[in-house]
Amino acid sequence: MAIVQTSNPRTRLLVALLMLVAVGALVGYVRWYKARAVPTGSADASGAGAPMTTADPPMQPTALRAEPSAAWETSAAAPAGSAIPSMGASAMTPIDLTQPAPADTGDANPPLSDVSPHDAAFAPPGRSDPVAELTRRAVGTPPTTPEPDDVLRARRALVSGDLVTARRMLNDAARRHADPIRSTILGELARLADATIFCPALLTDDPLVAMHVVGRGETLLSIARRFHITDNLLAEINDLPSKNRISIGQTLKVIRGPLHGAIEKKAFRLDVLLDGVIVRSFPVGLGENNKTPTGRWLIRDKLANPAWTHPYTREHYNADDPDNPIGEYWLGLEGIDGAAVGKRGFGIHGTIDPSSIGREMSLGCIRLAPADIEQVYWMFVSGESTVEVRD
Repeated sequence: MAIVQTSNPRTRLLVALLMLVAVGALVGYVRWYKARAVPTGSADASGAGAPMTTADPPMQPTALRAEPSAAWETSAAAPAGSAIPSMGASAMTPIDLTQPAPADTGDANPPLSDVSPHDAAFAPPGRSDPVAELTRRAVGTPPTTPEPDDVLRARRALVSGDLVTARRMLNDAARRHADPIRSTILGELARLADATIFCPALLTDDPLVAMHVVGRGETLLSIARRFHITDNLLAEINDLPSKNRISIGQTLKVIRGPLHGAIEKKAFRLDVLLDGVIVRSFPVGLGENNKTPTGRWLIRDKLANPAWTHPYTREHYNADDPDNPIGEYWLGLEGIDGAAVGKRGFGIHGTIDPSSIGREMSLGCIRLAPADIEQVYWMFVSGESTVEVRD
């Protein structure tokens, strides 16, 4: 372009104005051309330009708080100070074993030692496959001694990730074998119960559990009663910090109760069963001189921190007395079948004498270690759970 040279000020001003007009027109044309090239609503390379709608809000991370929200948007199992996606009422996402596992994203996964079963159940994008993590925890330490064929088949199902089938096969095997093989199987069943029942993870093909959406007017206690379990157990399964704070629309994992018990006297063992499946096994102490009657018993009542009076010496122990022989929990029994029919005064309780577990030293009641009786207390439901005592 040639530059016009002139000594006339008016001419210089006119030329300058014409050049400004030409540059402005060129810029406008470029902008118009780019606008035609980008379709409405699409995003350029930086992501800007995409429309933001109220129907599709962005996922915002929610920082873990000391006091959870009413919708329980955070997992109590998450490490302090971490940030997890807000799950709200949809946190209980079922795990469908018929679908392929999501791809592992490598570096985004935390070390397995830092992931609890509850973390795996609610694994956000970038964490390890929930079924694989639950399987890893259920498998435990491989045995060092040969195992029967039925146990090996169950272990293969377990390692493959078919936890429900493995649980059923191991439960059948537990009835066919005696100790020490049976004790090993019971340990496997307890780990499987932790991975499939007593945690928030929900396997879609598990008949022992279900999802429940909290409705208007429901409380944790009313939901627990509907499914024949205790509200404490329901809160523990779902990692709820409080039994008094649930929200309408919140999703809870529930157990199809009630749970029952079976005591094998010669083995000094109490098995806890859910629909015939052994989910826990505890060593017990029994009555001296075979004073614990066989038969079926109903859990008639339950007391925490009970007072107790010795039936023979009439010595009385108040609640909170550290010398109280029956410990912190009492489950009163009423005989309803077999040799137990019509009998009362017997119970399942704790003890302050751990050496009595595995021996016949009580007045006829069933003793458990302090940590074990606490679990049993919150598993059994008064008026519904039964315990069968067998020789």
